[in-house]
Amino acid sequence: MLGLYKERWGQAFFLPFDSPSPEEIPLTSEKHLSPLSGMIVEVDRDSKRLTEVLGMPDDPGVDTRVVIKRYNLASAFTEEALAEAENCSPKIRSQDKKERKDYRNWKIVTIDGASSQDFDDAVSVRKLRNGHFLLGVHIADVSHYVKPGTALDAAAYDRGTSVYFPDLTLSMLPERLSNDICSLRPQVERFAFSALHEIDGEGEVIKIEFHPSVIRTAERMTYNSVYRIFEGDEEEREKFSDLVPDLLLMRDLARVLRTRRAKEGSLDFDLLEPELVYKEGSLHSIVPFEHNEAHRVIEEFMLVANEAVASFLGGKSVSLIYRIHPPPGLKDLERLKEILA
Repeated sequence: MLGLYKERWGQAFFLPFDSPSPEEIPLTSEKHLSPLSGMIVEVDRDSKRLTEVLGMPDDPGVDTRVVIKRYNLASAFTEEALAEAENCSPKIRSQDKKERKDYRNWKIVTIDGASSQDFDDAVSVRKLRNGHFLLGVHIADVSHYVKPGTALDAAAYDRGTSVYFPDLTLSMLPERLSNDICSLRPQVERFAFSALHEIDGEGEVIKIEFHPSVIRTAERMTYNSVYRIFEGDEEEREKFSDLVPDLLLMRDLARVLRTRRAKEGSLDFDLLEPELVYKEGSLHSIVPFEHNEAHRVIEEFMLVANEAVASFLGGKSVSLIYRIHPPPGLKDLERLKEILA
């Protein structure tokens, strides 16, 4: 259990965070632990013994540790999982390519934030002879390295996802895979799973194909760099001159897709989001998160890919977990009416 440590008249007490009752629990003192009143501590649920002192609530990193413990997030990998990751070879053998489509000569790019370390998705857009767009969404294929029944598989299953804190990432897979072998770095051959969408000038998806693939991304782009290219920045366009036509084609397709969504009644809430800036483990500042057209390009492409996968698997009666937004409650609608009135 996590909660606040308190002392009164020489007696130690514990106020749990997740208790429906505000009652304090008397603690058995531990000589090797010397918390101060007001510190966040961990207590064994059965024995009521103090097991760990996390620190004062405002101490750097304490809030992150509280979340990790409170939600029982895995923060370390077993020796077996780490050993399996180290034994994975980054070399792609010719026999491993036989069952895969070869897209190494396509102009494929990753577009992420400037501080991103793991590049697990990449995109490409081509113009077909019939005038349609061919959108490729290429996802890093970790299944080549993470086999069923292995320690890596168990670790990924237990976690389910990577967890991102402002100053820390708890990866679903060891760094050897997430930030290296499975990361879609530029000019390096990587295994991927590619979703190809033929889309007409009105934004309708005409045809979908899914393929295991081998890709080689042309460049690691950032949102701000792509946005500057969109805005006509000469220096940025000169730097990435070979990719400018492809990036502008991506912008054109994203605008078509966005227009179609709007016609179908989709709402976009472009709300101001805070970005936490950390320096040396402490919160340095809070600034507005810059959400530009480059972000919207990736958002549109990922929406198309997710809808395509859901439609494909749903059509085959595969049981799926859908992440959806529930309809607004009556109170929310009433409040909206007041705001709009």
